[in-house]
Amino acid sequence: MANLSAVYGTMQLIGDWTPDMVDNLNILLDEWRQWSYNIDAEAFAEDHLTSEFCANGRWSFDANLESLGKWTTITENETVKKAYADLCGELRNKVDENGDPTAFIQVDFSEEEGGCEILREASGQIIVRDGELAGIITSNQDYEYTKENLVKLNFYDSVEDIDWLDDESGAQM
Repeated sequence: MANLSAVYGTMQLIGDWTPDMVDNLNILLDEWRQWSYNIDAEAFAEDHLTSEFCANGRWSFDANLESLGKWTTITENETVKKAYADLCGELRNKVDENGDPTAFIQVDFSEEEGGCEILREASGQIIVRDGELAGIITSNQDYEYTKENLVKLNFYDSVEDIDWLDDESGAQM
């Protein structure tokens, strides 16, 4: 069984998003909140293009982003299937002359997983690749797994709150 990481961050709709695209994404967000991803995000609207979210990663959130399309399509919910197909179709058509996406979801997040001592900030994009939604990581900053860095990345309010982590080695006690 995979270790679950704690993830929080923001998602932002970049480019030209129609009201139908936003509606379809909100249907998918509801599906992601309930099932495999455990992504809890605020709904998007025409005047609300940035959403804060929290989630759990499977080892790391990269694995969730990479499998986004595959995991979403296993649903038996016809409304979700239609929303997914419609959103993928719309996003597939929003590319520039070089084939680069002109509409996508920008994802910026912090992640912590103590078993493998993962502590990082990362950015990525959710795009359509090979006909499916897929996430790609565009930047990544790893941090040493220390009390100070856990506070710096806002997983804890103060180092006093982290009595289970050894000050010297970073190892869990």
